[in-house]
Amino acid sequence: MPQPLRVFISYAHEDDKLREKFVRALSQLQRDGLIEGWDDRGIAPGTEWAGVIDERLKSAEIVVLLVSNDFLASDYCNQIELETALKRNEDRKARVVPVILRPCDWESSRFAKLQALPKDGKPVIDWKTEDHGFLNVVKGLRSIAIDLRKDRVEPKPGEAVTKKRGWPLFFGVAAALAIALAIGSFFVIHQLHVEKAAHLVAQGDSLWDHQQYDQAQASYNQAKELDPKNAGAYFGLGLSSDLKNDLATEIEMYEKAVGLSPRPEYKINLADAYFKAGKYEEAVKTYAGVEESPYAALESAKINRLRNLLDDSEQQGRTALRWLNDPGIANRPENKLQWYFTTNEKLIKIITPPEKLCYAQFELSITLFLRGNDAQAQSFADAGQKTCGDHLRHIEAELKPELKRLSNERPELADHSRAYPAKFLAF
Repeated sequence: MPQPLRVFISYAHEDDKLREKFVRALSQLQRDGLIEGWDDRGIAPGTEWAGVIDERLKSAEIVVLLVSNDFLASDYCNQIELETALKRNEDRKARVVPVILRPCDWESSRFAKLQALPKDGKPVIDWKTEDHGFLNVVKGLRSIAIDLRKDRVEPKPGEAVTKKRGWPLFFGVAAALAIALAIGSFFVIHQLHVEKAAHLVAQGDSLWDHQQYDQAQASYNQAKELDPKNAGAYFGLGLSSDLKNDLATEIEMYEKAVGLSPRPEYKINLADAYFKAGKYEEAVKTYAGVEESPYAALESAKINRLRNLLDDSEQQGRTALRWLNDPGIANRPENKLQWYFTTNEKLIKIITPPEKLCYAQFELSITLFLRGNDAQAQSFADAGQKTCGDHLRHIEAELKPELKRLSNERPELADHSRAYPAKFLAF
């Protein structure tokens, strides 16, 4: 199996916080065995650092430049590291990739002719969040790493040296060599298929981000055919099925993705699909498998209201609020993603932390009102109104259809479900 590509990160120390975020964003590429990263933070105390940097830079196969005004102003970055990196790029010994961290005058630099990341050279900090910017960078680096590994020439097995010992032995060695070559060829072809599939999934993700849904689906299908164990291909096909309202196929694809990978977004999308299909028990069980997710806890609370399990619903609602108020949990990348809800064919997005907190406060208020605890229901509704600010109508648009569904599915809760909007949502 090909060895991971050696990556050198060149940056100005003023950008250290962004460098740390970038290194964390590379984690999955390292787990996939595509790269091994290095920067000067890996130098042990007391080591002659200039020599170590020079050695690592000259052995790197990918050189990432974290570009900012501070990077452009750094004599060391420009006169030492960049000089060596560009020479290696020119000699085709390494690929130099500028990553634009912050707005700066990089278009007139010596590396301006190189393809920069993120897409169109849009600085990382100018994306919706820095996580979104670095995600675009990582997808680009994944494609580069896959292409470089295809071009890399791996050491060939040493040629067999045999003495003339008669025909039977000769044919035995020849047969063994033929078998070995056949097995080796199989594994080489398999690895190429795996890498090509990963490239196709990254391509599909990019097409999906640009709303080219049919082309994205075609990329995911090709990836699945090449590597039936690529979880990302099945997840992408689940998204495509959701777009086409093919719920049965959506569930099937998400189940395969979850069976191959424990990623939180795979589990959440599968649980959402179970919820849509009315498979409440499966949905709650799947949500429970997502560690410390406020979204998963709130969706479980909603399902348990529909099951008239109000004790469980209240507990999950309070858990969601506790996690949303814990910065260590709320600020995890997976918990900072937008929440999407489809109500009466209308897409509702809950994006900011105050919106999420407001939504959770009203969800708990509903459950408390259904349990006859009017005072606490009023208290959380009041808190929700203060937290929401200008987003009250936005949140109301999601809550009212929930209450209508509850009234239809649970006649015993219908009176309270119908009374709640007039009492607490009459803004």
